[in-house]
Amino acid sequence: RDAVVQATDTFNEALQADRGLCFAYRTDNGCLVRQVARNFAGDALRDADPRIAKLAERVYRSQSPLLVTRSASPDEGDILVRELDMEMLACVPCGIGDERFGVFYADGRRHRDRRFTKADHAMVVALGEHAAIAIENARLFERASNDPLTGLANTSTFVAEVDAALAEASADEPLGVLLLDLDAFKRDNVAAGASAGTLLRP
Repeated sequence: RDAVVQATDTFNEALQADRGLCFAYRTDNGCLVRQVARNFAGDALRDADPRIAKLAERVYRSQSPLLVTRSASPDEGDILVRELDMEMLACVPCGIGDERFGVFYADGRRHRDRRFTKADHAMVVALGEHAAIAIENARLFERASNDPLTGLANTSTFVAEVDAALAEASADEPLGVLLLDLDAFKRDNVAAGASAGTLLRP
């Protein structure tokens, strides 16, 4: 999630937008789900206009970025920028090759009379590609360092954390490892299935 938040903030900053959203594609239900919504200051936003989600879906399906300004002529613009009372909006797909992760969206009321150039289009496409690479790298790291069933740190991560703690430890600060045993954990897994057993994780 940190990689997605950082990518959303970068998208916001690059476009000098007032707010940015990231919609992630869910393979289990085939839908886009809003994952991150933040303003320019980096504060989380709760609500978003449902029309934005529809636009994100459209861009995701077409895989064509959309950059619109209020000052654009009607044939170049999109009615949504006026309906939302914004000066500009940008919506760009995020993916690597044939693998599509989702969509980034940003809009703002600043920079009246702004027009997007070909360089702006190239920039947002590049941002979408770079964000996809960062998200994929974060996913690969998580898969390598966490158990896929429980999401808990695996043995290699545990050993790395212990090594790091030992390297930072001093004679004045004792270091120890605490082992916890969950009673009847195996029984719950066998009776209700491993997916239910993961609910018991800390």
